[in-house]
Amino acid sequence: MYTLSDMYRRCSIDPAALANQLCHPFYLSLHWTPGFYGLIPEKVVKFTSVTTRIPRHFNNAIGNFKYVNI
Repeated sequence: MYTLSDMYRRCSIDPAALANQLCHPFYLSLHWTPGFYGLIPEKVVKFTSVTTRIPRHFNNAIGNFKYVNI
């Protein structure tokens, strides 16, 4: 997968929106959501999502994305 350089993008990439495009259906959960809203003091660097599909893990220049099965 190719991505545009920052100087050629019209807008920045939202990692939460990218998580939505990598695996369907899912919802951001577990540690990411409380960290995003400042409910926990730790910085969360992995976008953890819950899905009904096969667990997956993606690493790319935008972030670290983990999908766990429920």
